[in-house]
Amino acid sequence: HGHSSSHLTCAVIYAHVHVCPRMGTSLAQCGPTCVLRPVFETIDISVPVRHTEPLGVGGGDRAMLLAHAAYTHILGERARKQRNQQTASELQAARARLATSMTACLPGPTQAARAESDLTAGLFHLFPDLESIARTGSPSASPTIGAPGMEFLSNVAIYNQLLTMATQIQHDAMNANNHKYIAHQIALLYQCLNQVRGEFKPLKRRIEQVFDEIKSLTESSSTPQLSCRQKEWLEEVATSILTLMHTSCPSMQEKFAPCAHVLEQC
Repeated sequence: HGHSSSHLTCAVIYAHVHVCPRMGTSLAQCGPTCVLRPVFETIDISVPVRHTEPLGVGGGDRAMLLAHAAYTHILGERARKQRNQQTASELQAARARLATSMTACLPGPTQAARAESDLTAGLFHLFPDLESIARTGSPSASPTIGAPGMEFLSNVAIYNQLLTMATQIQHDAMNANNHKYIAHQIALLYQCLNQVRGEFKPLKRRIEQVFDEIKSLTESSSTPQLSCRQKEWLEEVATSILTLMHTSCPSMQEKFAPCAHVLEQC
């Protein structure tokens, strides 16, 4: 029962037990009863990092389903304007990929029929051209009015730009080497806020109060340096934006609700 430091520092061990093959054989002639080895020498304990992946429920890849639906809808619009063999072939290939993606997203056999009906109706609502494409292989002769799915993707692009700009400004505010063009970044951030509105709208006023001051500073020198107060202000604004986004504020949920409701059928 030794208590050497090597045994104490070994966090995990495993045992391989040997049984003496013949009764009557002395213990000295048998192999070791237990061989201790650090588990880390023989077992790969690496764990894949997946904290950035969504905790999706249901089967299939819903993001890929949405992408296929949007792409097929766009090809339908093109086919309506450019009636040629290449466009028609691309549309049929996209139609087949969409069908495969839909099948992969459906639940088990007992629920598949109802889920397929709900999912199909939902996709037709998001991307109106899909109904004609699914039925006849071609888009409707007259352009469809409104496509909630395309509006959803447009909103996602705006929020993504807002997230990117806020994250970049949060980083650059504390790095003096990046202050030269900080006013341009703030201007882009302001444009994003102007498009998303909702709970983000009050932040526009905060930027308006300080923007001219920072713009004048950055134009007054080739190597401008923001004051501690200005850096703290930028940090606060960027953090406020990121907090609103990560909590999925009501205005975001309202814009994403139509598409989210359809994807819940998966």
